[in-house]
Amino acid sequence: MISYVKFLKDIFKLHASLGIKLNLDRMNAALDAINHPEKAFKSILIAGTNGKGSTTAYVERIFRYHGFKTGRLTSPHIIDYRERIIANGSRISEEEIIALYTEFKKIIELYKLTFFELTTLLAFIYFKRKEIDWAILEIGLGGRLDATNTVNPSGSIITNIGIDHEKSLGNTLKKIAYEKAGIIKRDSKVFLGNMKPDIETVFLERARDIFADSLFILNNEISYETTKISMEGTEFSFSLKDDRKINAKLKMIGYHQITNALLALLASSRLIEDFNMDKALEALHDTVWHARFERISEKPEIWLDVGHNLHGIKEIDSTLKSIFKNTELYILLAALRDKKIENMVKHLQKYAAFIALAPPESDRAPDVERLHNISSKIGTENMVCKNVTQAIIKLLKMNKEKERPILIIGSLFTAAEVYRYFKIKPDD
Repeated sequence: MISYVKFLKDIFKLHASLGIKLNLDRMNAALDAINHPEKAFKSILIAGTNGKGSTTAYVERIFRYHGFKTGRLTSPHIIDYRERIIANGSRISEEEIIALYTEFKKIIELYKLTFFELTTLLAFIYFKRKEIDWAILEIGLGGRLDATNTVNPSGSIITNIGIDHEKSLGNTLKKIAYEKAGIIKRDSKVFLGNMKPDIETVFLERARDIFADSLFILNNEISYETTKISMEGTEFSFSLKDDRKINAKLKMIGYHQITNALLALLASSRLIEDFNMDKALEALHDTVWHARFERISEKPEIWLDVGHNLHGIKEIDSTLKSIFKNTELYILLAALRDKKIENMVKHLQKYAAFIALAPPESDRAPDVERLHNISSKIGTENMVCKNVTQAIIKLLKMNKEKERPILIIGSLFTAAEVYRYFKIKPDD
């Protein structure tokens, strides 16, 4: 049997050679060849420009706390590839993933599956063998042509719509919504986060045309208000249509986490036959989804967020104001080259005493020359660093001279570098 290191080398070589191919033909053919393991369990698909990972985590825990055997598939990982495939709250083991890969390598090669497709395929097989009841599946990219969209879901959740991945999904909100609406299937229940009426229409039309079972819009089903946002978590109250006021608390921090949590609760309440509110509230409270406005150090005070696009950075606006008030921050932004880095910087400027720009460790990193060009147009004091580690060292040095909170933001690749630098190991 090959080693785990060799397995990773093999699959990442596939990623480098095949890249991302949005097409369901290969995946459907491979699933057909192995008798469709994805039909052995019920499933929920979760799409959205931002918040889909957190929402996936909330939904999975709610179902698990109701006694169901659960599978969870998310992407990308932060440190370890095995973070992507979780059964009943635990990662697939190195031995299990190697054994699956070895067993189905011929199928993977025969149908020329991409990195994401083979991961999805192996997850489906693993979930079947673990005899799970429900698979909670985060869409990788878009929805309509994503490898996860080979299931026939009982529920389809769309968190929100923003501009991102324009080359693959289109350059307007409606085009992006169309791609994400592809996860709505006949007889499935559909759950929408808060979005503009013209974008809602895209999903309403898809649900009608495909004969979906029903469609629920968060704001129409639940009213809510924030009680408190602090370094300890998020407190809020909400009311369902029966008008009974319910108090809730999350370990996760941020106004945006309230809508993620409530969307997860709404979907779960309609999909679980014997839904129990107390179990759901406990699950929401206990959920932790790393690198989402996470305080990774108290002294010095360091915050980490994977906000990887302008929409994601705007999502944490009100949270930044609540946590930091009028305190200026040291900010490290390390985003990928296909993002609107110039606009991200402009938006973060109002919170910054100093901004460090750096390329993350990725083949999609921006050229340093581009970062220097952006740097020359920033009014705030700033510098361009050759990598994330150099930027962290610079900000830590500045913090010793004058204490300010440090915010590191930009991508999951950035988060991975930060975790490695500070020797943090995220749990599940």
